Amino acid sequence: MTPPKASLSTLEKSLNLRDILTLGFKHKSVILAVFLVTATTATVASFLLPPTFEATSTLLIKLGREHIYRPEVGTMTPTFIVDREATINSEIRIARSPDLIRQTLEIVSVKQVYPSMAEDASIDEAVLKAQDTLSVKLDKNSNVIELTFQNQNPEVAAKFLNTLVDLLKVKHLQTFSDPNAAFLKKQLEDYKRKLEHSNAMVEQYKREHGLSSLPDERRLLLEHVKEMDAALKSAQRDLQAQRQSLNALEQQRDKTPDSISLSSISEDHHLLDGTRNTLLDLRRKEQELLTKYKDSSRFVAEIRQQIALTEAFLEEQEGQVSDRVTKGKNPVYQQMEMEIYQATANLRGLISKRQELHAQLEQLRKKLTLLDSHERTLSALELQVSTDRNNYEMYSAKAEEAGISEEMDRLKMANISVIQSAMVPVKPVKPNKPLITLAGLIIGLLTGIGLSLTREYLEGGYTRPEQLGRDLSLPILATVVLKR
Repeated sequence: MTPPKASLSTLEKSLNLRDILTLGFKHKSVILAVFLVTATTATVASFLLPPTFEATSTLLIKLGREHIYRPEVGTMTPTFIVDREATINSEIRIARSPDLIRQTLEIVSVKQVYPSMAEDASIDEAVLKAQDTLSVKLDKNSNVIELTFQNQNPEVAAKFLNTLVDLLKVKHLQTFSDPNAAFLKKQLEDYKRKLEHSNAMVEQYKREHGLSSLPDERRLLLEHVKEMDAALKSAQRDLQAQRQSLNALEQQRDKTPDSISLSSISEDHHLLDGTRNTLLDLRRKEQELLTKYKDSSRFVAEIRQQIALTEAFLEEQEGQVSDRVTKGKNPVYQQMEMEIYQATANLRGLISKRQELHAQLEQLRKKLTLLDSHERTLSALELQVSTDRNNYEMYSAKAEEAGISEEMDRLKMANISVIQSAMVPVKPVKPNKPLITLAGLIIGLLTGIGLSLTREYLEGGYTRPEQLGRDLSLPILATVVLKR
């Protein structure tokens, strides 16, 4: 009679340490065979797998001239881009770029790096394979990056990584450098020509208008205008005084008779002549006072009072001896006529002088206005000279900086320092024989146990009588052992 088949749930419920041991002894051959095969295979594989070596190089990324933005136009002040994380990430991306790996493979040769690749394989396949084995990572809290490359040949691994680092410096300079020295030199030549042209325009304008030093010319012209204005005012005062004197002479002449008695047979002859002389003296004094004082002056009024008394006395005396007097031209009148003529000539001279001074003053003022116009034009030209000079000096400094930067690029002076070059590794990083062997042992044991459990489940029946008693809930009275 075939014993009932134990279900999986029943097997799981009844499985204990004794059952496991029983199961192990029952299927010990299967477990041992699977364990030995798996462990042996893993151990043999660890010895048969080709070794892989890993070369390591460390680089220090410094923030330097490559990270300074220098605009081609505008301000002279450069902008320093300080972003450590972005800068380091950029260098990592450049180091892992396909172009850089391709250049490295072309120098080292694909056949040397991957000799197992087919001859007809494209270089793109080698680039992808190199990307998988190339690692670039950042050292925490520092500007140091670590590059590693794995290859079955230790010398090739070190050579590949050192070549990659050298090309990384060149690629870094190509990426961050700004080759604008030629452009800046062209701009510098243009601004030099503009500066020379603006200087020539200033000199030509000065020559055409006879300008040397505008401040000195303005100062001299203002002093001349001031002197000429003072002379004009003085001439106007002299002209006014001369007109007053001429008016006074004309008024006095109108009051003086043009003829007087020339001879007398009277006994009072000497008295009349003396009176006339006195009258003449008084009139002269009056003319002198009029040149100094006004008509309303007290001195003029007194002298005129004396003249009036003298004339009255002279007229009275002449009336008494009129029958014995011979009349003729009055010398006082004639003298006054001469003085009036001379005063009129002086007045004309003063008028002419005033007109000439006024014309000269107007001419000086026109020159001053013209000088202002020249000054504005010259200021605009000199401002252009200043602008061109500033541009020339700015682009001269920029061209010099660009030239120095390009020379440093040519000398490969990058802000990447090699802390440790890749050395030929001594020990391989793969395969890890102890780890593979240990993994083979564990996997072999687990596989054997699993296979025995599967086999037990597929066979059915019970290994021990107690299992049947638990399933039937009946006591076991006797057991029969069948041997095959």
